[in-house]
Amino acid sequence: VGWFNQAAAAAALWTAEQLTGPARAYLGSLAPSTRAGAKRLVHGSVRDPVAEYITDVMVAAMSFESLEEDVCFFGHTHVPAAYVHTPALGAGRLSGDVRQILPGDSGALELAAGRRYLVNPGSIGLPFKRARPGIMEVAPWAEYGLLKHEDGRVSMELRRTPYDVEAFL
Repeated sequence: VGWFNQAAAAAALWTAEQLTGPARAYLGSLAPSTRAGAKRLVHGSVRDPVAEYITDVMVAAMSFESLEEDVCFFGHTHVPAAYVHTPALGAGRLSGDVRQILPGDSGALELAAGRRYLVNPGSIGLPFKRARPGIMEVAPWAEYGLLKHEDGRVSMELRRTPYDVEAFL
């Protein structure tokens, strides 16, 4: 855990101490990438489900090249982010525009038909926030997403709940 920041290293060590043999075996049996209905679930990225960080549109564009589903949920960065791929008219599935999008003030992100999405709802374990460009710090909240299907529309609502950072550290 030498390459983790201090808080992440503490979390990894604590987790390793808490895992029982059966829990460790179960976690080891899980696939690094899986489908949940028509959605893809990964930890890192579509290209590298375990270790790659999706932190910008260039990495997101490379993940979209490997994505067969319309939506992929990822984590790894512990920072909420969403990327949308809008295909070019009359072109193939992989051509078009990739950009980062942020949920509105309500924390909701409407998922439009005909587009593909990479969505990171944040973290419930060790959430981070951008203190300033290039600087991350532990956030005082846990974050998660709620996927909604209503009236033929699909939306993702990002939610926060207080997180006792001091108790963790």
